[in-house]
Amino acid sequence: MGNLLTDIIGEWIAGGLREAIMAQIVSLFELINGRVGEVAANVGQTPEAWNRLLGRSPNCITWQPEDYRQMGAGDKIIQNPPKIDASVLKSYLIGCEPSSARTAVRPNAAVAFLVGAEADHLSARSPWFDAFNRVSETYESRAAIVIGSHRPTNSQVAPVENLFFVEVDLPESPLDLSAHLAAKLVLNNVSTASMGKLGRLVGNGMAHVDTTNKKLIDRGVRLVAEIADIDYRDACYSLFESIHEMAAWPEFQRKTTSPVAYTIRRLEETRKASDRK
Repeated sequence: MGNLLTDIIGEWIAGGLREAIMAQIVSLFELINGRVGEVAANVGQTPEAWNRLLGRSPNCITWQPEDYRQMGAGDKIIQNPPKIDASVLKSYLIGCEPSSARTAVRPNAAVAFLVGAEADHLSARSPWFDAFNRVSETYESRAAIVIGSHRPTNSQVAPVENLFFVEVDLPESPLDLSAHLAAKLVLNNVSTASMGKLGRLVGNGMAHVDTTNKKLIDRGVRLVAEIADIDYRDACYSLFESIHEMAAWPEFQRKTTSPVAYTIRRLEETRKASDRK
């Protein structure tokens, strides 16, 4: 009897804890979603957007050469410290201010991305769509990607030149996990297809990888090893040979060429030349 009572009490406590934890998580997500919505609705400029999103000013690193020297950093970093202070952070525009970079490449389009009930925003009478119209005035066209179980009818949709509908059931849950997962998978497909159209795929791999930190260097080496069918050590040497060679290239050429993709192409050309002999 005692064990049964203990088990019942334990189960009751565990259930209460689960409900309390879930309530806290839901409350946290609602707070975050509300904060993001507040930012989107009320913030115009990037500095204000950072402040309102974080609830404070961003805390950025402002280390000077002497700080790096005391930490035992390499001479290269000491002589040219990375610029990662607040002014650099705020140069990446996340506010509602216009940016010529968004329309410099043609053709271009403003794309609305809507999941589930958000598709109602496409109504011509929607305040959201009025706002979308205003921010998309400088673009050549407008499009919408809609994810959900019901395709919006023509009578429901405000004028957009292209409507891409992804039909999928989105079971409701406290954290809307199905909607978040569907959005991620759709955007993954869009980005992968875009890389393919830009010629940045090698076989089935996204080889257009930059080598700006150790994580990306390791990823690049592994891609070279897998696609070129060589071991990790040789792939590492080959990648760094390419990086050294590309350092002498004009800046515009370096910015548009991935060291990883260039290494794979160079190894393939070397192998083909060897086979012809």
